[in-house]
Amino acid sequence: MAKLPELIIHNDLKEGRLVKVIPNWEPKPELIHLAYTSRRGLLPSVKALIDFLVTEFEKY
Repeated sequence: MAKLPELIIHNDLKEGRLVKVIPNWEPKPELIHLAYTSRRGLLPSVKALIDFLVTEFEKY
């Protein structure tokens, strides 16, 4: 038994490789922080990563 982020195990749940043992229980939501020095002068690749992470985590 483990408490894992649904973001990581979504496909395994969907395909039946994992099952929720206590289906009506949800853990308390937790904040995720991303730290960086400044948006000014941010490399395009870093900005793209930040935007991607924000979009993905908003789904959950």
